[in-house]
Amino acid sequence: MIHCGANNKTAEQIADVIGRGKDGKEILQYYSEFVKRHKLQDVGSGTKYRSLVDEESVKVNIAIKIFESQSISLLPEYQNLIKDKFDSQSQKVNFADKVAAATEINYFIRNATNGMIKSVITPDEINQNTDIALINAIHFTGIWEQPFEDRQKKIFYSNPEREIDMMKIFIEAEADWNLTYMENEWHALGIPYKSRKAWLYIILPTKKDGLNELIKKFDYEQFKNVTTRDESNKLNVTIPVIETEASLDLAENLKKLGIIDVFKDNCDLSKMLQGSNKINKAVHKAAIKIDEKGTEASAATVTYQFARSAPGFFVADHPFLYMITSTENSVSTSPKDILFMGTFC
Repeated sequence: MIHCGANNKTAEQIADVIGRGKDGKEILQYYSEFVKRHKLQDVGSGTKYRSLVDEESVKVNIAIKIFESQSISLLPEYQNLIKDKFDSQSQKVNFADKVAAATEINYFIRNATNGMIKSVITPDEINQNTDIALINAIHFTGIWEQPFEDRQKKIFYSNPEREIDMMKIFIEAEADWNLTYMENEWHALGIPYKSRKAWLYIILPTKKDGLNELIKKFDYEQFKNVTTRDESNKLNVTIPVIETEASLDLAENLKKLGIIDVFKDNCDLSKMLQGSNKINKAVHKAAIKIDEKGTEASAATVTYQFARSAPGFFVADHPFLYMITSTENSVSTSPKDILFMGTFC
């Protein structure tokens, strides 16, 4: 949405990162379709979000809203665009009253994420230069196709080692989970949610300390290798119970990717509002919970096969990369979107 309001070099820098060679219309269409794949619902107090619901077994909720100060006004053309393309709206807020403004924004995010993320901003993070707060939240709930067994304490080989809750399951060949690996580099397991319209993928480095190397090499080709459908046969699976919340300074990270001007005085948001403005702060916050019943979450070239005879083992007992993907339908074999991606260390 910032890209839609940006112009000239500011827009070009954003497009280079999020578009990878696509023009402005193509970028807008892609992200608009991503949002519109989800059904419009109401979560109370006039707050609206979109939800992809399949028999209440998988839900993906996206909430987008712009909070603007009393002293500025978004251009009518921009307001019409974000309403049409993202079903988003703006709301006036008095940033001079820091506590009230933070309370209003956090109330919106708390509702949109079903209470998983309780706050994204504190009164101390609001100052006299705050004119706009653009809030984007995504919330995922998924029930496993086959629930895991009760948790047990086991050693997780991080640095330092620690004892954590792990859960396990034995699956028959008919379960048809997704198991791939790249020799001497990683093993990956795709675990389906009920309805098979969403999957959790765990990419486990072969080396216990190999996560950083895996992340450096992980690109689109690796992603395709991980998600290529390959039957799992009989399999003993042990993975951690995951419950974590993380906050990321987007400004610092986006600057490293080349999005610089939007945080400087020469920022050009002339398609969004009049006058000179810049983004003062950008924060991404995500929360995820993966347990026996399912998941609740708020943000090389060759694949080899396993032998098909004796039961195998997939034991995620050291740091790994994971992601939650969605598909177009229950029989689709290719992910449509990456909804969440993170590491467990």
